[in-house]
Amino acid sequence: MGLKMNKKIKKNIKNFIQIIIINLILFSSALAQNPYYTPPAKDAALKALKDKIEPVFKLVFGLSGAIFVVVIIVGGLQYLTSAGNEEAVARGKKTLTYGIIGITITIMSYAIAGYILTKLGSDIPDIIKP
Repeated sequence: MGLKMNKKIKKNIKNFIQIIIINLILFSSALAQNPYYTPPAKDAALKALKDKIEPVFKLVFGLSGAIFVVVIIVGGLQYLTSAGNEEAVARGKKTLTYGIIGITITIMSYAIAGYILTKLGSDIPDIIKP
């Protein structure tokens, strides 16, 4: 049983590494700078809109990220301190699952917000700066 599991794990790791290598080869051109890129026009209205939206994005993503990290920590502590109690184990796993789902949604929303701010003329690093 242990030997079969070991082979299965090695096969999964090998497949994962192959997928990463293939993605790096196929999509490495996407990492290069596009010489034909023209930045969006920066009129006053777009700049004013960006200046109003950007702080809200920073606040929302900062708070939601912090909240979900705390949820993950609480779920982990619940799971670790369950002492074999089935209900406590289930509650800890459920809390961990919700925390991971929440942080995933937050990260995906951050990417969408970064895209929107880029179209409004903002630089992505400006969102990250405190």
